[in-house]
Amino acid sequence: MENDQKTEKKNGPPPIARADDFRHVYSNSVRLGLTPWDIRFTFGTVEEVQPGEARNVEKITIIMSPQHAMAMLELLKANIEKWVKQQEMSTPQPPESDEEEEHS
Repeated sequence: MENDQKTEKKNGPPPIARADDFRHVYSNSVRLGLTPWDIRFTFGTVEEVQPGEARNVEKITIIMSPQHAMAMLELLKANIEKWVKQQEMSTPQPPESDEEEEHS
């Protein structure tokens, strides 16, 4: 006899849980490595060692499949476009003047 109870399938992404070693990393530099099997993003910061001399301090490397990187590209593109539109809408524009400019 089959089980009469139906298992509900949940829609949407799975719930998010943070790992115990989760951390935030600031980056103002990224290096990209490509192979047929994966894409590597190495994030770091450019720091001034002494006046006129800088170095790139690598912080973390994220490795993902090309398919995942392409999905991330689309997600970044859509969200950056949305952010740019919000910035354009929230940036105060100088009032347009109806007065004619005088030229001397």
